Amino acid sequence: MIKYSNILIPVDFSKASEIAIKRSLENENTSAAQITLVHIVDYMPPAYARPEIPEIYASEDLMKQRAQKHLDEFIAETGLTGCKTIVEFGHTKSHILKILDDNKFDLVILAKHERRGMEKLLGSVSNAIANQAKCDVLIVHD
Repeated sequence: MIKYSNILIPVDFSKASEIAIKRSLENENTSAAQITLVHIVDYMPPAYARPEIPEIYASEDLMKQRAQKHLDEFIAETGLTGCKTIVEFGHTKSHILKILDDNKFDLVILAKHERRGMEKLLGSVSNAIANQAKCDVLIVHD
């Protein structure tokens, strides 16, 4: 059995993300690995709308700061220690794939959600990553 040493876990703060983290901690092949949690802030209003929306949504930096704070709280709630974090702004699928390509992750653990609406037509994040990642992929169902 493969022992993984560098694992990426994308987090959207859902119960499914929490289950993905717990699965990595319970598995003997992943329990000693360096875990990196990534959250992609995937929203930016058009410039013309910024004056009319709350300040937190008008600033990319404020949104990233708030996401990092929320990620730190999420980590504390799960009991995970010694992990690294990445918070970036952009398109979720493409940023996760870029992070995987730019680093030496040997496993990505994804939380799979029920597909709704446009996601049924366009495909899920977990589906895109499973098909395009160059490392092993574990998809955890919620």
